[in-house]
Amino acid sequence: TFDVRDLYALVSSFIQSDISEATITTYIREAEAVKDKELLGFGMTLAANKFDLLPNDSLLELPPHIFQQLTSNPQLNCPSSERLSQRVATYARGRSEEINDEVFYFMTHAQILPKICSTEAM
Repeated sequence: TFDVRDLYALVSSFIQSDISEATITTYIREAEAVKDKELLGFGMTLAANKFDLLPNDSLLELPPHIFQQLTSNPQLNCPSSERLSQRVATYARGRSEEINDEVFYFMTHAQILPKICSTEAM
């Protein structure tokens, strides 16, 4: 048999020291690609908690269905609905070719965005 517990511990330790606002979206994308539910869950929780600090270009790396899940995360940390609407609008402009009606509906639902920034309303 091949025991990988030591390797798993090393990788886990590396990820914990490497994960940051600058790298979290990469970890989320890769975790989704390899179906690593544990890392994906950890990454989504961290990204939700640090949402307002994440660079726009990092958020644009996320596929639309993941971004939508992130914006509806109960732990989402964003100072206001208006600020969230700005982040959603920036994302939607950057990934417009990939956002279908269903994803757009859930990203902009009144429960997610009860108020929209006036500069993004049009």
